[in-house]
Parts: sequence; C-alpha cells; structure tokens
Amino acid sequence: MSNDYAAVATSVIFGVLVIGTAQHYAMVKRINDLRSERIQTVSDARERVLNDLRNGTKPSLNDLEQSHASRLTHEGFDGVLARWSAGLWGIVAASLAIVQIRILIWAGGANPGPAPELAHIVFIDTAVAIALLVLEAFVSAAKHLKPPAPVPLPGNDEESAQLARMIREHHETPQAPHPQTDTPTQTSSPT
Repeated sequence: MSNDYAAVATSVIFGVLVIGTAQHYAMVKRINDLRSERIQTVSDARERVLNDLRNGTKPSLNDLEQSHASRLTHEGFDGVLARWSAGLWGIVAASLAIVQIRILIWAGGANPGPAPELAHIVFIDTAVAIALLVLEAFVSAAKHLKPPAPVPLPGNDEESAQLARMIREHHETPQAPHPQTDTPTQTSSPT
C-alpha cells in the first residue's frame, strides 16, 4: 500500500458510494412509483365496482379482478429486486466504509508501512462493488427492454390469409434454377 494507491482507492470508493447510492435511490423510487400506481389502480377499480353496485349494474370482470386486495400485496420481480438490492447495497456500502476507515487509519499512522493485506482488501472490496454497480445497471436496462411490437400488415384478415396462402404455395412449388445465379460457374484453368 502506498500513499498514491490510498489516494486512488479513496477516490474510487467515494465514486462508487455516490454512484451506487444514486442508482439505488432511483431504483427504489421507481419501485415505489409502481406500487403507488398499483394502489391507485386498485382504488379506482373499487370505486367503479361500488358505483356499478349502487346503480344496480353488474361490475365488469376486469374491475372485479383489479379491485382485489391481493394485488396490493403481490410484489413481483420489482419488489424482490428492491429487497435484495437494499440488503446487498447496505452490505457493500458498509464494507466500503470500513475499508475507507482502515485506509485513513493506515495513512494517519506515524510511519505507514507497505500493508499489502490492506491493499488486497481494498482492491477486492472495490472490484466487487464496481462489478455489482455494473450488474445493477445491466439488470435495470434489461428490465426496460420490450419485445418489438408486431408489424401491422395492410389489408383485412381475408387478404392477409390469402397472402399467407400465396406465400406458402410459392415456397412449396419447386422452382426452376435461375440461369444467372443457380448454375455452377465454370472456371478456366491457365494453360
């Protein structure tokens, strides 16, 4: 461990703590927003069901399903991710804080020695924290990827069925080779 390594490690640890805290805050905020939206959906559905009952009409099946209280307790992937992320980030942040305190104790000594074990611990903790930040970024990005929407075909269902039938028949019919692309090319040998 050297003074330069301690300075670099301190900067990296500070950066990881700042970025990690910002990422964690953004994720928790997004999950809380989704939960608030779910609560609002349940509340609105219950209001519609009650209005339908008061008016003597049959509530829609969709409103009855959305008004069920179990929708509020179901966490899904986001809730599980938030709980695991909170616990993991707490462990990582505490570990980085402890490592930073050890660096400060080492640097504050009368004659700081090489301390290779401290340098090793600093490297491992910082590398794991950076890897977890990158992993969290990939998980967040992957959650936002959506499959492409189906491309609407022109025409009505009958025309689409006729087009599909024509394409299928075209592929099932043996085709004559194209004279310019499907015939073997002859090469002349130099004599």
